Amino acid sequence: MNETTRRCADVVLPGAAWLEDIGCKATHTHVYLMDRILQPAGEAWPTQDVLKGLADRLAVTDFYRWASQEELIDAVLDHPATGGATIASLRANGGRML
Repeated sequence: MNETTRRCADVVLPGAAWLEDIGCKATHTHVYLMDRILQPAGEAWPTQDVLKGLADRLAVTDFYRWASQEELIDAVLDHPATGGATIASLRANGGRML
């Protein structure tokens, strides 16, 4: 927490930073897999866990249907434009898809 957070925020969610969770990045010509580099600090949670926890507490059903961040990324990548790429296929290609 920084001074701005302490002064301005009514609620602070324990979300992890981008280096603390798996993700992907797309450019005009490539899709890159961004693996977790660091373990979440302190009491931080992966973003999917924060979203699922909020949905559960608010009794919102069918909000986040994926069991893991990897499943979500595979669902996003499963598109004709990517040739049906998956995290496993990106890892096999050094973390990128041409």
